[in-house]
Amino acid sequence: MLKKLHDAIISKPITALLITGLFFRLLIVIIYQHVTIFPDSGGYIELATLISGGNISGYTGERTPGYPLLLSLCDNNLSIAVFLQIILGLITCIYIYKTLLITGFRKNTAVYISIALGNLLNIIFYEINILTESLTLFFITVALYKILALFINGYKGFGLVFLISFLLGYLTFIKPFYFYIPFIIYGLYFLQSASFKRIISPVIIILILPCISFFGWCYVNNVNTGQFTSTTYYGLNIAQICVSFAENVPDEYRTIGNIYAHHRELAIKNNQDVAMTIWFAKADLKKATGLNDIELYTLLGKYGKAAISQNTTGYLKQVAISWLSFWGSDIYWNYEDFAIPIARKPLLALWFLTKGGVIIFSKIIFILFTPVYLFRFFRTRVVSAQVVIYAIVWAASIAQALVAFGTNARYSFPFEVTIVISVLITADKYLRKYFPGKNLLNTPQP
Repeated sequence: MLKKLHDAIISKPITALLITGLFFRLLIVIIYQHVTIFPDSGGYIELATLISGGNISGYTGERTPGYPLLLSLCDNNLSIAVFLQIILGLITCIYIYKTLLITGFRKNTAVYISIALGNLLNIIFYEINILTESLTLFFITVALYKILALFINGYKGFGLVFLISFLLGYLTFIKPFYFYIPFIIYGLYFLQSASFKRIISPVIIILILPCISFFGWCYVNNVNTGQFTSTTYYGLNIAQICVSFAENVPDEYRTIGNIYAHHRELAIKNNQDVAMTIWFAKADLKKATGLNDIELYTLLGKYGKAAISQNTTGYLKQVAISWLSFWGSDIYWNYEDFAIPIARKPLLALWFLTKGGVIIFSKIIFILFTPVYLFRFFRTRVVSAQVVIYAIVWAASIAQALVAFGTNARYSFPFEVTIVISVLITADKYLRKYFPGKNLLNTPQP
């Protein structure tokens, strides 16, 4: 019976992925029966409502429209949004499989790895909450597959690079943070065979739509708020990094620094999340300054830059903390809200096993092998799948550490499947050496 099941899975891998993916998602939906709303959700729902009304004039610019467009497409019905996110999750499973195939994994191996990775517990729970992560994972997974196709198969025409540009452009619309990815890809493409011809190659099209998305939304915010920025939260985010040295600022920002430091001490005393101190202090800061939200965010941006300039060592320590936090992993659920409470503890145990035994372990291996792939790239100048993955993930880990402090592990979530795939590619070399015949890939990667 098991052999027949195996043969059916291998003969129809896409069907197997869809059936298993739908089964696990329906199981969680039955157990949970809850669309999870978090503090961030409200901002996306607000913008979705404005988009549905056909008028975003006067919008205060906290969120970008990529995810709210999905909510608007669902007529702001959150249950329909979750249904659509589940559909996108199933398609993501297929593209995980296609990514494994294009990187050289054997078909039999690729199917089972895809079933495992596409149904990780945190992935499914992101699909049933109102946050950007499931949509982000979908676009990153599809974009990565197309990017790897570009490097592995070479430039085959305008269509592929335009599609990559669209995917990365919409990804920038979801979260401007990912604006760096097209520049990483274009840079690697140039370095693969550096020449003047490569500089003016059609691959430069990859940069166009992300630039339009990023600067276009900055312009919209400038019209609505007077601030040419991708999000008016930018100033607040900069200030958030300064929590450990909040009061050590020039005299002109002393009032802000003292209020900020006071709320930091209260957060410590009350065992609250210190990273969220600037949010706790917001009401008092508005009262002390007499500013509205947008004006306060702008002032906090100036405060943050001044604080960082005066506390370089403290800032670098904070960057190091944020960078380490990037390599963690989180699951977003309301643990007390399960419709079938008896399922909570088994799922919690499964999550801790998955988190420690798969995700965190893979991230540690990924970091440890960084010097190996860095040295290999500079020696050979070959842009392999590993080089692409390492460049994108490392750039993300550094970029978020420089500008964010708080839920840093959310920045790494869309790359967790990619990191596991990278580690499996690395493992293949050692399987070939110590366990002949147990290789994961058809041929060893360079």
